Amino acid sequence: MNFVEWIFLGFNGVLSIAGIIYYGKIRTGNGVLGLLTPAGWGWIWQAIGVIIIPFILGWSVWHLLWWFPLGFVVCPMLWKILYRFGAVHM
Repeated sequence: MNFVEWIFLGFNGVLSIAGIIYYGKIRTGNGVLGLLTPAGWGWIWQAIGVIIIPFILGWSVWHLLWWFPLGFVVCPMLWKILYRFGAVHM
């Protein structure tokens, strides 16, 4: 990886950790921890992607450009499925 890719990867890592910390501190109107909501899952998805995409899969860090928006589509769908089966609660 070149310098620009390392900067981009570092930015994504810091951004995802900041999102996890922020959603770990807030609570929804129902009293649910923000990290347990679909938006909170999106930040965890991004943090996992920062590790998986370049280091485990060996893909370019630029794949994080599609990984991030995909997480905010997949996580709410996954949450809805788990909610309907009773695995998560509001």
